[in-house]
Amino acid sequence: MKTEVIYTIKYLTGTSFRTKYLFFRRQWMKSFGTWVPRQLWIGITNRCLCNCVHCLVGPSLNKNGKTEFTTAEYRRLIDEGCSLGFMEAVYFGGEPLLRNDIVELVDYANTKGLLASLFTNGVMLSKEMADRLKGAGLNMCNVSLDSANPATHDRLRGLNGCFNKAVKGIRYIVANEIKCSIWTYASKEDIRSGLIDLRNLILLGKELRVDKINILFPMASGNWLCSWSEMLTAEERGNVRALHAPPFVNFEFPDEGDHCSAGKVFIYISPEGDVYPCPALSHCVLGNIRSQQLNSILRNLINNNAAGSQSTCSGECWINKRNSDDRKFWSKSI
Repeated sequence: MKTEVIYTIKYLTGTSFRTKYLFFRRQWMKSFGTWVPRQLWIGITNRCLCNCVHCLVGPSLNKNGKTEFTTAEYRRLIDEGCSLGFMEAVYFGGEPLLRNDIVELVDYANTKGLLASLFTNGVMLSKEMADRLKGAGLNMCNVSLDSANPATHDRLRGLNGCFNKAVKGIRYIVANEIKCSIWTYASKEDIRSGLIDLRNLILLGKELRVDKINILFPMASGNWLCSWSEMLTAEERGNVRALHAPPFVNFEFPDEGDHCSAGKVFIYISPEGDVYPCPALSHCVLGNIRSQQLNSILRNLINNNAAGSQSTCSGECWINKRNSDDRKFWSKSI
């Protein structure tokens, strides 16, 4: 099914009148040449309970807490996103549930007609929290599971008991009839073990009755900024793609010829207000919403192809494709 048809169904089926209005207004704006990505990813905190080996936040983890935007500032950002034509607000971290106002922010996006979703490690996803998120109108809850083995997951996350809490949280979300997905990644260890753990994770997802599982390939960013040995080869990516079974098991790059969504489907705004095509592209700052209008930053993205990934990225994250000189530079810069 073509992407545009999928998203038309997504925004018009079982959604509020306000969401439908935003969709048709977006189509009207596009007919006049005004276009923005569909998803506004908002990094609302760098704080987290975990310390993951692959964390995209990297050195900023649990730092710069005082620079986080206030509730009122995030409300204004949602307002601006609505006026520009975005359809979704995606709350990202760190751990979004550490924000005392996360339920309020989900509710605010929902009342504006934006489909609200969030990424979480699941540790704080209690029954009470799941109930509150349901009441706020959360559309999708994305829970990270690095392994189907509790001990392995807890080790990779740097927090004992993380797996059991995340699984309980998923059960609460599913019981509340909130759409739920598991996000994971394919590691070198998965390759060496014949993808046993990934297969078990898919079985776990079916048991938990989640809507889908998204499998990412490792990215040379955050804690893995210069961990080139962790990146998969084209042959290894091909082996992992044997698990591709949409709509349940999905990949951002289901084929070596596929291009990424950075700057096209979504943009990312950090807790400091920096705008990027994607959370992984920490070197590609498009502007800062504390000093610039989001609209002008988006024009820069669209007019100058600032993401850099539109033509050079295929098969995996563009950030993994730096040449040897680039790699020497990044190794010296940390």
